[in-house]
Amino acid sequence: MDVAHKKPGAWVTMITNADYLAGCFVMAKSLRTVKTKYPLVVLVCDIPQNAKEILELTGVEIVDVGKLVSADSEQVKDKRFLESWTKLRAFDMIDYEVGSQRIVLLDADMLVRQNMDELMELPLEDGWIACTHACACNPRKFAHYPADWIPENCAYTNKIHPPPIAEDSPRPYHQLNSGLVVLRPSREQFQELYTFLKESPLVATFMFTDQDLTTLVYKDRWKPLPYVYNALKTLRVVHPNLWSDDNVKNVHYILSDKPWLSRPKSGTPYYVVDKWWWEAYEGYIRELSSGGTEAHKSAVKYLEALVAKD
Repeated sequence: MDVAHKKPGAWVTMITNADYLAGCFVMAKSLRTVKTKYPLVVLVCDIPQNAKEILELTGVEIVDVGKLVSADSEQVKDKRFLESWTKLRAFDMIDYEVGSQRIVLLDADMLVRQNMDELMELPLEDGWIACTHACACNPRKFAHYPADWIPENCAYTNKIHPPPIAEDSPRPYHQLNSGLVVLRPSREQFQELYTFLKESPLVATFMFTDQDLTTLVYKDRWKPLPYVYNALKTLRVVHPNLWSDDNVKNVHYILSDKPWLSRPKSGTPYYVVDKWWWEAYEGYIRELSSGGTEAHKSAVKYLEALVAKD
């Protein structure tokens, strides 16, 4: 496509089933709440037509894509990540790149609390991406997580800002979290990722699928971002010296206990951040209900069936 006809940049997320629809709905509405000037594009594959219609009511652009899979999918230890390879399609969305503007890839289990449009113009070298560090603390002590994922090796431990990555840094310092990726899409970058996915024997060893792949392909080619752009909910508990409620721009509800699966309970570790999500959801549901049409009523009913009851 001619540069003059390329679109100026976009937020991009992905859902491959209705399980994340409530999360995607809230994330889409939260971007509008903070008055972003960029559109949200939702990559979808194999989701129900009703789910697409609900997303359309939020004003997003929907793009049907084919799933990406690896030959070793059955060996993935955490089945939640089996669908994550398809996120790599964002690197091939060359219609959304012109000048210094680009795509920012977001996971659907996020809540945007402050405008982040500056990421669209972040200085970024050709062939580079920008992300936040992975947190390697493993607070739930999952036995299948890497053995070197311990607090002593976490880039965030005892730091207000993670130190620069050096050759002798612990391995987890070199690992990014792929929940938010700032990228300049190109056919060449997508092909590099796709070739690695299909041909590298290392793929069978990956714990975090697309995150591990991106970490390796972009080794020494990723720019660390402040945690506020991809504020993993666990950081508020395990790195309280780092976290500031007032500064967080985008909360990432990692792990399997998504906020829409249970109502926030006072006194629990993630009560505050889960409450943020529910306050946003309930406000957006009221807004959706006020639409008054049968489509709006149907959307409310569909979404309410996907979230926890009182």
